[in-house]
Amino acid sequence: MLALSVIVFGVALWAMWLRPMVRYIALFLAVLSIGAITIDVFAPDQPALRALLISSSAFFALTIYRVLRRVLNVSTVTQESLFGAGSVYLLIGLAFSTIYYVVWKAVPTAFLFDPARTTSMHGWPDFVYFSFTTLATVGFGDIVPVLPLVRSMVVLEIITGVFFVAVIISKLVSLYRLR
Repeated sequence: MLALSVIVFGVALWAMWLRPMVRYIALFLAVLSIGAITIDVFAPDQPALRALLISSSAFFALTIYRVLRRVLNVSTVTQESLFGAGSVYLLIGLAFSTIYYVVWKAVPTAFLFDPARTTSMHGWPDFVYFSFTTLATVGFGDIVPVLPLVRSMVVLEIITGVFFVAVIISKLVSLYRLR
């Protein structure tokens, strides 16, 4: 999981490399995020971990903003624009998964895990799974949000996922012209 995270952060950094100020902010957040993921792998009970994991959400939010801005400001929709929009959709899922994980680290009773389907070991991959099933509005029910704040976040993610596919992706696809 750590190697995959490094690849995701590396590709996202590459997408934001053009503007120096954005580059430095993104690099700073990426280093904090990789550090947090590394600590989570080797010492998941560290008290500073939640604060470091928030940097991952900030990094994903910055990446979403920069890539979506570039995608929506093109005069002609290209294959690159469509890939960019798809990447934003995936980044939305990763951003929400990190937020859910931080909330769960702070309040372990924020989510209810189905004991028949999940093991007692829970980690960020569980919340990546939960986030993407929520974003795609599948919601299998083996991880259930319990706290009202988390339930509100889930509703926000569902609305974001449906809106993004229905409006942004469909608009870009309809404007795409094969060359």
